[in-house]
Amino acid sequence: LVNSCVNRGLNRMTVMTHELTKDKELCLSVTIEPPGRVVLSDPLQNKETRIFDCDLALDSSDPELPGYSDQKAVYHHVGEQLVDRALQGYNCCLCAYGQTGTGKTHTLHGDWSNTEQRGLLPRIAAALLLQLEALRVGGAE
Repeated sequence: LVNSCVNRGLNRMTVMTHELTKDKELCLSVTIEPPGRVVLSDPLQNKETRIFDCDLALDSSDPELPGYSDQKAVYHHVGEQLVDRALQGYNCCLCAYGQTGTGKTHTLHGDWSNTEQRGLLPRIAAALLLQLEALRVGGAE
């Protein structure tokens, strides 16, 4: 993410069944153009393509796609900067916004019992505790 006060990011998750037509075709085409462009088009109705620019756009929709972002990659792009800023003394906030059932909880929490599938919050908490312990051992108060 860029070095600013507020960053906007998007994490595309798996296609939901209500996003498909009766014939199992996509109602909407979503293309991620790294680092932060999202292109929406309607292949069935030939409506105008819409382009959205943000600070970061990740694609967690399909592990077979090039550029797929697993939970570790999401943490690398988002969580590491939050941890760094918090340790520098800045107040940090992470907001997840979107339609019900689109993967916000999975991105933030993940599966806490599976190290590879842990979301942003457990990874951020673990990194903060590790860094704080290292500071304490190094003599910080």
